[in-house]
Amino acid sequence: MPKMDYSDEQRDRDFDFFVSHYDEIFKKHGRCYAAIKNEIIIGVFHSIKEAFASLEGKYERGTYILQECTGKASAYQTRIARAFI
Repeated sequence: MPKMDYSDEQRDRDFDFFVSHYDEIFKKHGRCYAAIKNEIIIGVFHSIKEAFASLEGKYERGTYILQECTGKASAYQTRIARAFI
């Protein structure tokens, strides 16, 4: 799989997308982990382990964000995927 660039600016846009759509993601999926790339939700999962297993081979780690959605604003104050880069 070729290395894809994923700039800090794109990561910030994806995070802003997540925050602005947070309520509707929670309403539709409940407590979950949302994977976002280029302001598109590329997957919704019940665990981080499930997310990485499903995304492996499709997207290189570090080229998308993975955010926990709990229905509370405190959930989006940490960027989970950055810890795995």
